Amino acid sequence: MGPVMVHSRGLACALVALLPLCAKNATAQDVADAGLAAHRTVSIQPRISVKETFTDNVRLASTGAQSDAITEIAPGISASVQTSNLKAFLDYTASEVLYANSAASQRVLNTLNTFGTLEAVQNWAYLDFSGSIGQQAVSAFGTQSSANTSINANQTEVSTYRVSPRVQGHIGEAVNYVSHYSQTATYSSASAAGSQVSTSDAELKFSSAHDHVGLGWWVGANGEVANYATTRSTRSTRVSVGLPYTFSPQFAAALIAGSEVNNFRNDEDERFTSSGYSFDWLPSELSKLSVRQERHSFGDTHSVTFDSRSALTAWKFSDVKEVGTATGRTVVAGSGNVYDLLYSQFAGIQPDPLARAQLVSSYLQANGISPSTNVTNGYLSFTQALQRRQELSFALLGKRDTITVVAMQSESTNLEASAQGGDLANGVLLKQHGINVSYAHRLTPDMSMGLAVSQSVSGSSAGQDSTMDAYKAYLTRRLSGNSIFTLEARRVISVGLTPYTETALTCSVNIPI
Repeated sequence: MGPVMVHSRGLACALVALLPLCAKNATAQDVADAGLAAHRTVSIQPRISVKETFTDNVRLASTGAQSDAITEIAPGISASVQTSNLKAFLDYTASEVLYANSAASQRVLNTLNTFGTLEAVQNWAYLDFSGSIGQQAVSAFGTQSSANTSINANQTEVSTYRVSPRVQGHIGEAVNYVSHYSQTATYSSASAAGSQVSTSDAELKFSSAHDHVGLGWWVGANGEVANYATTRSTRSTRVSVGLPYTFSPQFAAALIAGSEVNNFRNDEDERFTSSGYSFDWLPSELSKLSVRQERHSFGDTHSVTFDSRSALTAWKFSDVKEVGTATGRTVVAGSGNVYDLLYSQFAGIQPDPLARAQLVSSYLQANGISPSTNVTNGYLSFTQALQRRQELSFALLGKRDTITVVAMQSESTNLEASAQGGDLANGVLLKQHGINVSYAHRLTPDMSMGLAVSQSVSGSSAGQDSTMDAYKAYLTRRLSGNSIFTLEARRVISVGLTPYTETALTCSVNIPI
């Protein structure tokens, strides 16, 4: 099934219209949320923000910098539905960007974060869905931006939508089963890196139904097809079996074996066997370590994740090496941003995912913390790549202080060495690393200040390199009617193929309607 082209604003409007209709018979109820937010069965909160930015280098030019005044008018909406058969969250903003000295560059920037599950048949059939829209760097070595409103040809809007029906249940009391089909479409306006990719994948898995100490089993089959706009399509199928053994409620391990067929490295299908192992360890209710490693003909893959949290802290570490579309790992608030970190941290405060999403958004807004700041600027590459990504993040939440640290490094190479186009062309090895440190302090119940420092570095085996350092300071104040005023100053220094410096001052007002 090919992707269905949907305009980003049209999809967002349709989702906004759908949410209240799906829950029109629900009755609203207020539930206290740790004194920070309220949760209702149906919650819709429109808003509008106005922002003015004064910059000394609107085009991020190396020479002949042009100053400008940038006005943003951004209506938005946050909505959630939680009924007996539908759980959904949506946050959408459309920002009209106006330039005092560059009228021809006027445009609309869309931001979307939505996810949810519809239970079509009770305890059996479900429909999962998600979507995102955001700004993304086209190349890791082009001009990098710390603000989406800069006039930058290396910046593009990318949207990703996913729909996944699934069924799950039991056969007698001895066997569990789950089957799903997913359709994912990613679109970009950057023709240099290809305009779209669609993937279809399906899985069927049977497993022993046991939750006690001892030996279990599972057997599964899955397949995936990826269609690219400018490069050849790829396909893969796999049949695998596993023998898990539960030693205790805190520790389990498994052996994995399988047979695979794919055309990742050339047009012809290749068949080979794979093997691996996994284990999970839960040293406490708030900590978990998961490890999985497998051997394939194109190289080993692995996944190591560790999560630990307390009342005031959250730690996350991951080391993942896998085959995937580079775009899917780098666009639109990918893992490693502040929103993801606090979403994990607030699990102890609010276990419900929808209420937690609202709580995190409100907390970030009240403290003047940007939710979508990624550690690296990323890049677009609509090809199958072997990637290794390591991330370490930490959050400390006090009564008046919030400290977040997010660090990452990655290595990516195209599985097809002769592939053309993009940063991964002709077998280039691309490396990135970066760090973002932010500190927010609540001066009074209605006023906060903060500092943020970040560095993003990209390098390749072809000799390209790019580094961007960004420094930000901000002050936020809550006004009457829960409106929020923010004043921010930033300084950006970029070196590499496209060096530049920028200094900017921004003031904004966010008004709930």
